[in-house]
Amino acid sequence: MSAGTARSWAPIAFACFWSASRLASLLEVNRDTFRALGASLSEAEVEDPVEHLHRLADRYLDFATEHANLLRALFEHRMEDDRPYPDDLLDMEVATFALVHKPLLKLLPEYPAGQVGMLARTLFSAVHGIISLGIEDRLVAVPPQSLRLQLSLFVDTYLAGLEAYVPEPPSDLRPER
Repeated sequence: MSAGTARSWAPIAFACFWSASRLASLLEVNRDTFRALGASLSEAEVEDPVEHLHRLADRYLDFATEHANLLRALFEHRMEDDRPYPDDLLDMEVATFALVHKPLLKLLPEYPAGQVGMLARTLFSAVHGIISLGIEDRLVAVPPQSLRLQLSLFVDTYLAGLEAYVPEPPSDLRPER
């Protein structure tokens, strides 16, 4: 390769290296964030599943308040060109949702675990949205000073709704008696 050709390719090579390096750094930050979030949420565990869910919401609020930018990087990042996320990062996501899944399974023991998993994702997403909007003080947000109380009321309302609404599992998913 001639010096002229090398010079013409240098900006492209640098851009590729810079992009790959930045992505690797961001993914490592996201891994660290999942580890820290998991450790924080794990401290919320208690025997009573309702209290456990309330403590999870409180711990998430505390974590989000301290680490808003890290959570933003974690949840707003999208892989380029439809590339998949690394498996270890997906495993960390699953482990995080499992922390919400566990107390919901205690509350809904007859319900299929996969459907309880979707309810856990829904609850996590709702709590995350309430907190994110509140911390960023968006137009429709719960005021930051009211977040903890409103989260508690939301968790109670969600659980009351599950108790009243969650239908019997479909017959093909019910355990044999």
